[in-house]
Amino acid sequence: MKSFFVHYQLRLFLPLLFIVALVYLLFVTQGTFHFMEYRQGIYYNWLAKVFLSGHTGVSMSSPEAIPTADGSIYHNVLYLYWGPVPALIHAGYRLLTNQILYSSVLTYIAAILNIFFFWVTLVNLAKRLLGKVNWPLLLLLTALYAVGATLFNVTRSFIYEEALVVGSTFLLASLAVITSPNSASSAWYSLSAGVLFSLAVSTRVSLLFFLPLLLGYDFVLSQRPFVFRFLAKRWLTFLLPLFIALSLLGYYNYARFGSSTEFGISYLNVGKPVELERIKAGETMSWRYIPYNSAYYFLAPVYYSGTGEYRAGGWRFPNTIGDYPRLSGVEYTSSIFFLSPLLLFVVGSWRYRQYPTNLARYFLITNVGLGLFLIFGLLMYFGNGYRYFQDFSFIFYWLSYFVISRWLDRLPQSRKRLVYILLVVISIYTLSIGLKQTCSVWLPNSPCIRLQPIDQFHLLG
Repeated sequence: MKSFFVHYQLRLFLPLLFIVALVYLLFVTQGTFHFMEYRQGIYYNWLAKVFLSGHTGVSMSSPEAIPTADGSIYHNVLYLYWGPVPALIHAGYRLLTNQILYSSVLTYIAAILNIFFFWVTLVNLAKRLLGKVNWPLLLLLTALYAVGATLFNVTRSFIYEEALVVGSTFLLASLAVITSPNSASSAWYSLSAGVLFSLAVSTRVSLLFFLPLLLGYDFVLSQRPFVFRFLAKRWLTFLLPLFIALSLLGYYNYARFGSSTEFGISYLNVGKPVELERIKAGETMSWRYIPYNSAYYFLAPVYYSGTGEYRAGGWRFPNTIGDYPRLSGVEYTSSIFFLSPLLLFVVGSWRYRQYPTNLARYFLITNVGLGLFLIFGLLMYFGNGYRYFQDFSFIFYWLSYFVISRWLDRLPQSRKRLVYILLVVISIYTLSIGLKQTCSVWLPNSPCIRLQPIDQFHLLG
């Protein structure tokens, strides 16, 4: 335990984590320091109750059906199309304690763990690829990551955000295991990483796109990357839990919709008319959405109205191709680079040849290539939202860390102090806009606090 504490410099990290946890607590409880459950926040607890009754859905004629649920209706039965893992966690808690685990509580815990695994993984990568850690830079980037999409998502803690945060946390936990110093010494590390990644995929199946990234990390960091038998054994051990999880997901889908690959998207009962039309027409994903999503995720400015209301996403990219490629929804999306300018350093990843070891070069190539692959899937979706930064922003922060760290190493000592001051000033901007953004979207009433009513709670029983 002491070596773990020293290896990850927890004396530096834990005070930061405490501050982050306090900010998250202030926001998720809306200043009351009392957790609550309301509207779409009850969905996973509702599904947990359904599971415990031995079912996967509820008839729309039943009094236990949520009348206006954002779900899927198939043969007059209401199902939820989100991954089942968080519901299983809620169900397990209820079995053990006979109490309800609020979604806001689970999202809050997952968010704190998310920051922890972000730190652990980046320490692992820095030590193994660069041989050292720039601790001030790591603290800075971790703080910026913490006030980004994770803060935004934990504040509301509806099922949309709960699935994102919980899934992202399992993913980062899997990456933390794969990148750990002893990961090549035992098959248990591969198995543990596989189980964690399976839980991530079973929470949000879209995270399956990260499989090449995890295998790429394992390949680059393996002590014997080109020994086929060694690598095949590790990968088979990693993929075994994933195969089991995908099989169970397929059975879960078949039991509900008669198809192992149908998650319920085709039977959505709530949404904008244009969204429902495109879903039925099979136009949910298309390469023709890429220019518009790219514009929002990487170019759209952040701005506020005169009343201070957050207006990111109000900016419109001109539609020059016709009505079909126009996005069906834009939810508070603005450029990740306007929100966190330090991430512009990611561009420097292309200069991978300047790094001192082949390991570091392979890592940068892997991250840039697979990062583009992962984002490509997101850009093909028919809408966008700021909350989806949760899926990929950590890659941008990790790449920026490597580029900035390498840049600082090559600067003369006389200039480093000035650069650190500049980095802090830019970070203050990012921290401010992150807090302001979340306040003005979810908590618009001064002083950034709005107590929400607890409704539909009777459906939890």
